[in-house]
Amino acid sequence: MIRDILFIKVFKYFIVALAMDLTPYFLRGIEGDERFAEAVGIVRQNTRGGNIWAIGGIVFRKIFYQLYGIGSDSKDFDFLIENPAPWVELRLPLGWTLSQTSMGSPKLKRGDFRIDFIPLDNAVAIQDKERLERMSVEEKLVSYFSKAPLNIQAIAYDFDNERVIVEEGIRAILEKRLKINCLQELLEYCKRKDITIEEYVRRRNIASALQVII
Repeated sequence: MIRDILFIKVFKYFIVALAMDLTPYFLRGIEGDERFAEAVGIVRQNTRGGNIWAIGGIVFRKIFYQLYGIGSDSKDFDFLIENPAPWVELRLPLGWTLSQTSMGSPKLKRGDFRIDFIPLDNAVAIQDKERLERMSVEEKLVSYFSKAPLNIQAIAYDFDNERVIVEEGIRAILEKRLKINCLQELLEYCKRKDITIEEYVRRRNIASALQVII
């Protein structure tokens, strides 16, 4: 029964997304973006093979701008990493500093340019931690995106398959609707940062162009 449920979730997140392919818009958005190319290069040199995914704001914003001409580029670049190098082996180009996010993942910074380097195994939902070793990569991805606070954050670019994935984020763009995806995660984040839900949503509503449904 559990495996059947997981299969349905994987189908929903990845196969359904094929019918709403936003990949060309993302690729057009990153064309000529030197910062994105630099971020990808730094991430790749700090992995031990396996896939990587650009996630969240950088993907959503690039696509949204290409479709609607609204919004601005993000200075934050977030990546999920299937097989990251250990902390002690991370290699930083000259001028970059290394710190730790509130969730324990590496954060690389140079001025206002930031890269969050998120190991996939550290990103799954708490309830899935005990079965981590039995989970497939696809199941880990489903687990991670199920806890994205907002629907616009549940989106990614899959480098191996060269495709934008995750239905929630894709629908958010096409419908121009912003809504809560995981209330528990949203409440916990707002508590850590000492901000209200309204403030969190306002900061992520691109130029107030999305209809907010809470």
